[in-house]
Amino acid sequence: MPTQYRRKGRVVSCQECGKGYHDRHDIPRVANTCNICGGHTFVRREDDADAEHMVNVRLENYRNRTMGVITYYKATNGLVTRLDATRSISEVGDTVAETIKRIGR
Repeated sequence: MPTQYRRKGRVVSCQECGKGYHDRHDIPRVANTCNICGGHTFVRREDDADAEHMVNVRLENYRNRTMGVITYYKATNGLVTRLDATRSISEVGDTVAETIKRIGR
């Protein structure tokens, strides 16, 4: 799934505890009720964070600022590992644990 699509959908958060919700992939289990605190008031982010142009600006900033750091550490000491974070939380956690064991840190 394209990053822009996923980022665009993160539109509300619980006003009580701050838990963020995605309108398609992480919705409250009970309509209009926060999964964490049971709150019923949700707010949109004020910075228009779900606007497509803001998503594109943030992705460009990521590419310009973060990718250089990743490239440096990948070349320098091999501490950067790619993983598929679209899998279940437990699968991603297992991959992270296996990777840490493999690199000995």
